[in-house]
Amino acid sequence: MALADILSDLPREESLELQKLLKDEVAAKVQDILEKHEVPASTFSLSHFLAFPRYLTVDEAFARFRAEAPKSAVTMYIYVVDPDYRVEGVVGINELLQASPASHLGEIMTKGVIDVPPGADLATVLALFRRYRFRALPVVDASGRMVGVVREKDAFALERESEFSGRRI
Repeated sequence: MALADILSDLPREESLELQKLLKDEVAAKVQDILEKHEVPASTFSLSHFLAFPRYLTVDEAFARFRAEAPKSAVTMYIYVVDPDYRVEGVVGINELLQASPASHLGEIMTKGVIDVPPGADLATVLALFRRYRFRALPVVDASGRMVGVVREKDAFALERESEFSGRRI
């Protein structure tokens, strides 16, 4: 069961890649175990997101956005982080478009970001999406470090999938 626990703690994309490397018999057992467990946020979070420092100007953020967005799974928000990747705020792409080019991200960011821990279950994540109507939520570990992002569409797709498979959420 230790392998299933490890895979359930990884971001979904990494967990799926590792599962592909397992022999068919072992993969089937691990998949069965994973389906019987509650699904933690770390399993369906994505590790490619936009995280910029607060001192960037809007102009600099746009240049960096253009360079990094093609490699990012989440582009509707820019997470403002300190050097240790602790979340300080968030800037929606609409806010960035409307801001003065000379403004700094630290000036236009929304503070008090709603986040989830890696072990949050799907029901908790869904409740936050329903309550706040966000399109993505940062996944933040116990030390406050941002480790991933859960997209709203992925969480609701997983809910639909779990309804069909009988998986607990």
